[in-house]
Amino acid sequence: MNDEKDFDSWNEQKKQLHLCKDIPVFSERQVWWVALGKNIGFEEDGKNAPFERPFLILHKYNKELIYGVPLTTRVKENKFHYKMNPARGIVGYAILSQGRAISARGLLRRIYQVGEKQCNEISQKGYELIAKKSKSQSMTGKSRTANADLYANTSKVKKKSQAQSEKMPE
Repeated sequence: MNDEKDFDSWNEQKKQLHLCKDIPVFSERQVWWVALGKNIGFEEDGKNAPFERPFLILHKYNKELIYGVPLTTRVKENKFHYKMNPARGIVGYAILSQGRAISARGLLRRIYQVGEKQCNEISQKGYELIAKKSKSQSMTGKSRTANADLYANTSKVKKKSQAQSEKMPE
């Protein structure tokens, strides 16, 4: 299995997308082909040369920033995926665990629009997934994030500050 990813090609395309002045008009509930890129670890990647993937727009923050979820046709029956109604005979799944904010500059081509009821269900399921995880972590007092350790060892900083203040003449 080759774990090599073409980050360099994606970086070149990302530079071009960043410079693009023409931002398409879009709205919530639309599914677009989006330049999602090559990402690290288990983050969902785009496919082929334009690094694209179908993406459902759940929220429009402004004309340049959106929140949504990538889609897949791979069958995944679990709490992290939402089985969507078939569009053009194709069953798709919203990848709830991969929800993210993206730039509208990455929108490539509009595919179709999802019904309001289904879009609301996808949003609700995504929210429940996040809220459930947050609630279980707060109940146990444990967090899987590094934030708890971010400022854990401040003794060196304090000692350095004290040493500097002792050297300064009054």
